[in-house]
Amino acid sequence: MAELADSKRVVNNITKLYELRKVKLYALAVDFAGRALNQFKYEQDGDKYWDNQLNNAKNTMFAKAFIDDNDIGFFMSHHMIYGIYLELANDRQNEAIRPTMMHWAPLFIVEAKKLFQGDA
Repeated sequence: MAELADSKRVVNNITKLYELRKVKLYALAVDFAGRALNQFKYEQDGDKYWDNQLNNAKNTMFAKAFIDDNDIGFFMSHHMIYGIYLELANDRQNEAIRPTMMHWAPLFIVEAKKLFQGDA
């Protein structure tokens, strides 16, 4: 009987540890979504990706964290319908999302791995 109680305690501890790491990973994704968006807005203030005319595309760009079953991460997107044009037209000459995410995604993965390798 004591072995059963001990094994339940172990399972409960593992479940709590997993859930805690899941919450920490989501918090990390929220942080990195904010960092990515801030970097984009800072760079676009100087017209890095395209020539701002009305600032609508820049001001409505957003980044969000998500949890979808066991997938946790973050993304960026345009709110403007012509955002797809900005990202893909003319051989991607004005793309902003991919270069921003290519900078932040590897850093996010490094930090995520740390959460699951020990006592992060």
